[in-house]
Formats: sequence, structure tokens, C-alpha cells
Amino acid sequence: MQSYFRPVLYKASAVGTKTFILPGPVKQVTVQQPFKMTTQEIPLVNGSYNYGNRRQAKIITVSGGTDLEGSCSDDELDRYTRLTDLDAFLDLTGGITDRFEFFDIYDDETPLYRKYGSCSVKDFTYTYTDELNNLFSYTLVLEAEWPYLRTTAPGVA
Repeated sequence: MQSYFRPVLYKASAVGTKTFILPGPVKQVTVQQPFKMTTQEIPLVNGSYNYGNRRQAKIITVSGGTDLEGSCSDDELDRYTRLTDLDAFLDLTGGITDRFEFFDIYDDETPLYRKYGSCSVKDFTYTYTDELNNLFSYTLVLEAEWPYLRTTAPGVA
């Protein structure tokens, strides 16, 4: 059975577009959907009344790393470079727009895409070494302004 799960970041700029496949293995992707509502409480009456429920931006947390058995070599410098390459890709200087598209499914051959758009980076943390798991790990936290999953190709709304 083919696995379609392939986390990818995509961004466009005035000089072109860039796609970055997140270093693997990606251990976990968590998508949090917060809601905002207005609560009204009536004095001397138990309970409350909630109205105006609406979706807020999704929070996407990706945890992964570069391991010895995965796509990277045994060379620690190579594995470290994959993390610093991701760090450089997330840099928003030099005319790059400040928004990304995050694909949890990215398959150009089929074509099959599942993405969250208008993402900004909230946090990026990486650890150089993990002796127990032989893994250089990272956690990337994105905020996706589009609250719905889309199936369009990169760069298409």
C-alpha cells in the first residue's frame, strides 16, 4: 500500500517558488482547531449562553527528525545540515512572502494534494542530538489562517 503522507512546505516569492520536503521521519503531526465564541451570563441564573461560535486559525505542530535509518546518511553533519536547511527555508528575509502552504499529502504524480494555506511560523525548535534514539529532532509549529483543508495544487487558492 502506497503511503501518501508526505509533509511539505511551499512558498512563493517574486523570484520564484520553493518546495521543501520536511526531514524524516516525521513522527507526528497534530492539528488543533480552536473555536471562539461569545458567552453571556444572566445574573442569578445558573449556566450561561454561548453564541457566535466561529473557527479560528488552525495550529499545526510537526515533530520529526533526521535518523540513521531514514533518508539521510550516517554522517552527523549531513543530518545537522538538513535541520539548518529547514531553518534557512523558514527565514522570511530577501523578498520572500511571510506565508507558507503546508501539505500533509503532496504527490505530483497522481496529482493528490491536501494542504493548509496562509501559514506562518509560530515556533521552530531543533535538537542537535538524541543519544537514545540516534535522532536529530525538530518541532515546527505553524498557524494556518485558512481553517479548512484544501485539495488544490501548490500556489492555487
